[in-house]
Amino acid sequence: MIATILTVAALATAADQRDWPSAGGFDILQSARTCSLETDYPVPGRSPIHMALVSDGSKVRLILTSMDWSARDGEKYDLNFTLGRWTYTGKATGIIEDYVNKGFIATFDGDFLDEFAAATSLYVAREDQVVANLSLGGSAAASSVLRRCVAHVIASNAASAEQERRFAYIATDPFRETPTPAEPQPATSAGVITDVVWARQPRPEFPVRARERGTRSATAVLECAATSSGNLASCSIISETPSGEGFGRAALEAAQSARLAPQTADRAPARLRFVVSFRAD
Repeated sequence: MIATILTVAALATAADQRDWPSAGGFDILQSARTCSLETDYPVPGRSPIHMALVSDGSKVRLILTSMDWSARDGEKYDLNFTLGRWTYTGKATGIIEDYVNKGFIATFDGDFLDEFAAATSLYVAREDQVVANLSLGGSAAASSVLRRCVAHVIASNAASAEQERRFAYIATDPFRETPTPAEPQPATSAGVITDVVWARQPRPEFPVRARERGTRSATAVLECAATSSGNLASCSIISETPSGEGFGRAALEAAQSARLAPQTADRAPARLRFVVSFRAD
């Protein structure tokens, strides 16, 4: 009976991940909670601009990065966005990916995707400087596949949540002993905790692009803040090996659904540092 339950659970997990066709010049990538459309824009004489549009069904995050830019992680930037008939002025947050690709992330409501699908270009400016002027000739086709991907992720996660609810009465670890308050708690010299105990470990999706390149295994190191509820907050990428194949971002996505065990959650708001491992099937 136990073997049957485990087999069914494994099959359900495997069915959640799909390979989505490229559309309109964009790659469509699925992760644990979101889907994204991504592409690189060549700039003559400079490094390409990488664009990713990430959706969870309610919010859309626009990410632009380049090796030439010097944006600072966490810095707020006032940017102007023009997308067809749609114009928006607001703040974006600086990000650093793979230590060399720097740029920003901006969050919009779900209707941004409708404008993106209908537009032929995306123009971004910072004061009087042009940040990017990108062609969106294939955005309608790519947005259509992205919506299908998001619908699949939402339905799959709802099914997984129901399955977890049905088996919630089974203890995660009935043999765990809660440490006494006097028990020493290892930490790094900077006060970052490394002995993380999980109620639900991060379960990352292997990036499609890395799989296509022949990568079979990888690791990413994240640093997050513990919360008393057991969730992770304010996560950042410390390193990823190999770099430039999306493992850091996939690890961040996986961290959203991870859950800390009580003995680690009780140490909130401490900073945690841990390794997320990837292995291709």
